This record gives sequence, C-alpha cells and structure tokens, in this order.
Amino acid sequence: MKITKFLISSFVLLGLFGLSSSFGQEIGFSYSSGDHSGKGCIVSVDIVMDAQGKQVSTTDIVMESSMTYVDFVPNKSLFPYYFPPVVRSNGLIHIVGFTALPEQVIIGSGTIGTLYFKASDTDPDASIRLYFLGSGNTTDTNLSFGGVDQLQKVNQAYFVMDQSPCTHEAAVISGWFAGMTYEDALTETVSQITDDYSSSRMKSFFVNNLTLIVVISLVVIALIVLTILYRKKIMFYIHKKPVWKKAIG
Repeated sequence: MKITKFLISSFVLLGLFGLSSSFGQEIGFSYSSGDHSGKGCIVSVDIVMDAQGKQVSTTDIVMESSMTYVDFVPNKSLFPYYFPPVVRSNGLIHIVGFTALPEQVIIGSGTIGTLYFKASDTDPDASIRLYFLGSGNTTDTNLSFGGVDQLQKVNQAYFVMDQSPCTHEAAVISGWFAGMTYEDALTETVSQITDDYSSSRMKSFFVNNLTLIVVISLVVIALIVLTILYRKKIMFYIHKKPVWKKAIG
C-alpha cells in the first residue's frame, strides 16, 4: 500500500528539491518513497529549506492540505525556537521558526520539521500546498533576516494514494511539541527563550568584563599567598597582649 505517486511541483518545472544557487532560497517538502500509506493512514512529510548560504533568522510556513492535519515535530537543530502551529478558520496552517539571540544565525539548508497528516478514506488525491505570494512578502511563507523576506521559490507536494485500506501501524509521533496543547507548547518555547537569554547574558558579562575579573582574581590570589607567607607574623600580632602604660600623676 505505497503511495503510488509523489510529485513535487514548483512555479517552474525543475525536478526535485535542492536546486542550483541561481534559483535563490526555497522551501519545499521531502517524502520517503519507502513509506507506506493508504486510506486513512498517517502520512509524514518533512518541510525542508535551502538558504543558499545566506543568513536566516525567521521562517513562516503557511500552507493548506487536502488531508487532515495531525501534528508537527520541529527540528530544533535548525531553528532553536518555534511557535506552536496554528490552524486558522480558513484551513491554513501557520508554523513559525525563529532565533531570538544575536549569536543564533542560520546559514545553509536543512529540515525545518516533520508534518503529520491523516489521509482521506475516500479521496485518492492529496496535496500540501505552500501559500506564497512572492519574494518580499512577510504575510505568506517566507525566509527572512532582519525582517526582510528572502524566499524566492517554493515546492508543492501532490500525492496519489493507494486506495487499499491502511493496515500497518500508525506512525509514532514523538519529539518536541508532539501531543502538546497550544498553551503548553507556547509555555515551553517561552521558558526555553528565557533560560537561553539568561545564559547568554551571563556569558556576555564574563566576556565583556574579562579584564576586571582577571584583575580581581589576581588580587585575591595575591592576598591568599601573602597570608600563607606571613601567617606566623599575622598570628603573632593577633594574639599579642597589649601593654598598658601607667598613668602619670
């Protein structure tokens, strides 16, 4: 019960995702043809990006699918933070991955995360389409740095399902966000940003005040050494009894 056809299309027919650098930054889907699926099965699809060596700080994934959205597991080794997915009333699914600290800059390509959908019991055709209005827009699917969208192209995913009933076990959905409510996932993200920010400030303090810290450390070490070398004299003066002079008169 394999998916009998998995097509990736784009605005220009250019084959599979992962094109030459002349086409600019892009976002698309990756699917393992070895996976099995049929009517009512859970389908897993990776969202992939190629930044073409440019810096990226934020991505918005806005998409729709003819299948039923189930879950999303982000890849935190690419973007460190994600807002939990929002399914809008018009059916659009919105996912945000982002950085929050100056030292967190993404360059290159990778998997943004894995989407899970439930295939229809009746319709053999299925699709996942990215909402993309063109480069420069920030209300659609985008890759941006400093608030400027740099995304040039997206790839869409189309499936033709095997119409045999789904007989294999459902895909195991595990990882960050998996099974979480929107509120719990948002709390988790905010908590992680707070912890990382505190660690970053502490690191920044030590880096920016390294000279002062070294000087204070050397002074403390010097005082300890002097105390050890002159401990006998110090103890003598501490325990020396005072000599009182007699009053004149």
